Amino acid sequence: MLEHSEKLWFSRVTVKGTRRSCLLSLVLIGLPSCQSTRPSPTMHADPVATSADSIPVAPVSGTIRGKQFAIATALYFIDRRPGYEHVDIKLSAGKSAQHCSSPIPDDAMSIWLRRTGSEQLDAETVHIASDRRSSWEVHYQVKDNGQWLGNSKADALFVLQPRAADQRMSGELSACFADETKSCVLGTFVADYCPISIDAPIRGMDIMEPPAARDHARLPSPEVGGLANVEAP
Repeated sequence: MLEHSEKLWFSRVTVKGTRRSCLLSLVLIGLPSCQSTRPSPTMHADPVATSADSIPVAPVSGTIRGKQFAIATALYFIDRRPGYEHVDIKLSAGKSAQHCSSPIPDDAMSIWLRRTGSEQLDAETVHIASDRRSSWEVHYQVKDNGQWLGNSKADALFVLQPRAADQRMSGELSACFADETKSCVLGTFVADYCPISIDAPIRGMDIMEPPAARDHARLPSPEVGGLANVEAP
């Protein structure tokens, strides 16, 4: 009888111990899920203009990360270096002191339109969706608390007009970004052509100059009856 009681007691202890082990295992298994952070919600850009007619004829403006943005300078660059071929259109809230100089202040908010390839810009209508790949992309840069912040997830419509004789490019832009502040900008711009900094006009190099500039770089000189180097406009 005593032996039977001892077996029964041992069996109960074993069952309790097993239950405790199972409960402890479940707790340990559940710990990682409790400690993991919830995935951030998917952000979507607000709708943009559906046609150029719905973009107001006024300089590009709006809000970027909750701060007011108003264009003060528009420049575009063509990089034809092998492996780096692209075109940038920079819309900056900073003001250039002189033609093609860097906008001031250095940390001014800016919006960039970038296209792969080094072909010259011309009339074009571009639709950009944040969930589709495109030869063009739109992103913003803003400095906040000493750190540069950017976002390239944008839905956008922009229209480029035919290139002017002085190489300026006029355009209309409507862009909204998928961020927590619902950043959006809207309006028109006129961008000046500027050679990239590595392509400074030295040693007669004109590889980075636009076609019209190269065409006018060497003009007949009646004084010497030959060709004279003349700065492009």
